[in-house]
Amino acid sequence: MLPNEPNLDQLFERYVQACPDVEPGANFMPAIWQRIDARRGFSFKLASYARILAMSAASLCLAAGLFEISAYGPAQQLASRTFVDILDDDDDAEAIIYGMATVPDQPAIDHFGGKK
Repeated sequence: MLPNEPNLDQLFERYVQACPDVEPGANFMPAIWQRIDARRGFSFKLASYARILAMSAASLCLAAGLFEISAYGPAQQLASRTFVDILDDDDDAEAIIYGMATVPDQPAIDHFGGKK
């Protein structure tokens, strides 16, 4: 016999007196969930909405990323082009630098606000 065994028996007896046996029935689980839901407050609902919002934002970011990747065409074509090739195809930057950009015809205006 262990030296703490009488204390342990007393503890178990007090536990049985404090927590009587519950008879399980057809309404046992719904009653438990009603008590659990009654204890949940505003913070639980807020955390739930925050999780839903975070998951929606992550899904939206993933969808936008997939859309952006698919806009480039086949991945092999994108991987086969070098950075220099892509820059060589872009003539707009060179046209602006060298002044070859086309500007729509507009009447010239002198510095005093009149048209020439």
